[in-house]
Amino acid sequence: MKILIAQKLGESGLKILRNQKRHTFDYYQALKTEDLFPLIAKYDALIVRSQPQLNRPILLMGQNLKVIGRAGVGLDNIDLKAASELQIEVVNSADANIISAAEHTFALIMAVSRNLVSAHQSLQKGIWNRELFIGTELYAKTLGLIGCGRIATHVAQIAKGFGLKIIGYDPYLTPESAQEKGICKKEKIDEVLQKADIISLHVQKTSETTNLLTEKELQKMKSSAILINCARGGVVNESDLYAALLQKKIAGAGIDVWETEPDTTNPLQKLSNVVATPHLGALTQEAQERVSESIVQKVLEKLELHN
Repeated sequence: MKILIAQKLGESGLKILRNQKRHTFDYYQALKTEDLFPLIAKYDALIVRSQPQLNRPILLMGQNLKVIGRAGVGLDNIDLKAASELQIEVVNSADANIISAAEHTFALIMAVSRNLVSAHQSLQKGIWNRELFIGTELYAKTLGLIGCGRIATHVAQIAKGFGLKIIGYDPYLTPESAQEKGICKKEKIDEVLQKADIISLHVQKTSETTNLLTEKELQKMKSSAILINCARGGVVNESDLYAALLQKKIAGAGIDVWETEPDTTNPLQKLSNVVATPHLGALTQEAQERVSESIVQKVLEKLELHN
């Protein structure tokens, strides 16, 4: 069977493909959605990252397509309903980037709390002004997790070392699991918004979580609080967040994911109380190799079922 790799993949996964003889593969590092139309019909499996977009018209062209592998966690670039109707299995590498995503979340927490980026930029301009960048300690503050899955759990583990109190909201989190994770479970999202000094989002983008935080929710946060989003673009209303930050209704934000990607014109990226990164959460050498190996193995396992 034939496998199409549409985006750059770590060497460890490619090595697995080269060392097996049952299937052939073609490797492209940056295919766009429109590039797939003349190609996809002859392949049995497709491996993608957050791009390209796999919409219904593309999937309909994949007459032989049996499995789609998403090298990463989120599946919002894949029309899952169409894939299901066409009996195309979809797999991802959900566990492979947990550590990197959690570490990036905490890097943003630190950067925003201590004004690291603004202070660095000030020094680059030849300005020495310590008083302008007085930060806040994390010790004894409250970290509020919205979504308490695997990445959030690792963030909580890191946070304990800084002496943070940890509360969380997740409708699927049982009391027993919350206790095991060291998270004080709150029954309503408003409790987390009102009590936390740091809000960190850890939810997938679905119809239920799109615009999960709007002006209404942001107004419930402390004026001294910061918001961290390394989850998915679109779960926070960007216009409402911009207004809240501009008007100092909340103190700051660390943002790694955007409603539209790539995006270098977003007004949030221009604010001095925002630390912005271009979706770097899973982009470490270690995570990329784990993701690559994991997704290749899963795709090969699925193809074996069709032999």
